[in-house]
Amino acid sequence: MTYFEKLLEPIKEELNAFDEKSASIEEIDRMLDKVKNEKNKALREIQDKKYKSVRHKELLFEHCLLKSKKFNEGMRDILDVIDVQRGVEIAMADLGDYDFVDGDHYDNTDFSETKTCGVKLSWGKNDTYTMKYNVTNVVTESGVPKKGDIRLVITNVFNDTVRFFFLPKKFWDHKKNKIWNKSPNYKGTITGTLTKVGGFLTTKTKNLDEFEVDSFETLAKMKSTCLTK
Repeated sequence: MTYFEKLLEPIKEELNAFDEKSASIEEIDRMLDKVKNEKNKALREIQDKKYKSVRHKELLFEHCLLKSKKFNEGMRDILDVIDVQRGVEIAMADLGDYDFVDGDHYDNTDFSETKTCGVKLSWGKNDTYTMKYNVTNVVTESGVPKKGDIRLVITNVFNDTVRFFFLPKKFWDHKKNKIWNKSPNYKGTITGTLTKVGGFLTTKTKNLDEFEVDSFETLAKMKSTCLTK
């Protein structure tokens, strides 16, 4: 059971006990409003930085770091002091056929870049929301893109899932149709949305789904498209 499901248990029980057949239209409307309010309350609690940042680290630890022999279950108790992002980079290279070197405009010796990010909520009017993600620092402040492919890990603390994407350089940094955005004096970012909870990950003009792989191990072992450049 996810934390989101746990938070909704009380209203779910109340809804199961609700006699819709004998209820008036007004009573049904009140119940629907209550369900919506409880759902949004739960989402806001998960979105809170105190929970979200901790769970983001836990998901990366469970689905990425523990896949490498360089990390072990005993490290779970010290996640608050571990650089989990760096751990993902180290674990990725450990499983792949390259070394992590943190080079100039690339992380690995095959010129690929390892990135992590998390799904977040963007609230609109009338308690509506969209689910978004931001892959930051894919282009320097001076406008220089990362040199190669992006090995991307995206966590979703709202349903406790982790998804993996291998983005070829020619896809994410296509000269005529690049998917990153950059403002003056800021680093470039790939920004997109989840069309629904657990649904497709998209950018403004392109869909990432065709580049999704089934596991962290598969992502780590994807061959670079930039070794000859």
